Amino acid sequence: MFMNPKLILIACGCGLTLTAQAVVNNGGAGPEVKHRVVTQDDVKLGEIEGIFRAGLPLKTGAIQLHRMGDEAAVFLIKMLGSMPSATGLTDTQKRTVFVMLNTAFEHPNAINNPSNVAPNATSFLLNTLEETTQDPELKTQISQLRVFASGAATRRTINQ
Repeated sequence: MFMNPKLILIACGCGLTLTAQAVVNNGGAGPEVKHRVVTQDDVKLGEIEGIFRAGLPLKTGAIQLHRMGDEAAVFLIKMLGSMPSATGLTDTQKRTVFVMLNTAFEHPNAINNPSNVAPNATSFLLNTLEETTQDPELKTQISQLRVFASGAATRRTINQ
């Protein structure tokens, strides 16, 4: 029976437990398949990676980012930390990060977890990017984003 891949993804997003498989060498005794549960954090990290790879302009992912707030920066930090590039991000990639973070804070009432309204990880990520940036325009964008993200708590009108 053929299953539509889109239906499988929808079912996964509805809270079904996923498992990932990895084939490992079992000391010459043949391959051994190991299973691990795919967590909600794995799914969110995958969403962030997909949005980042798609680049600018952001055509998808705004709804997911609106729900994350500062959590978007946490997953960006995880993603960037696992990248093999020793040269860091290009200016275009930095702009993509800025737009993603801006989007994450533009609707503070949509942020699922109220603790993610405070831009703690976002401030850390912006400080890190600022240290590796020479372009005055990018430094201005960082400064503006820092102010915008900090104002999210005052723009939030619902308390949870």
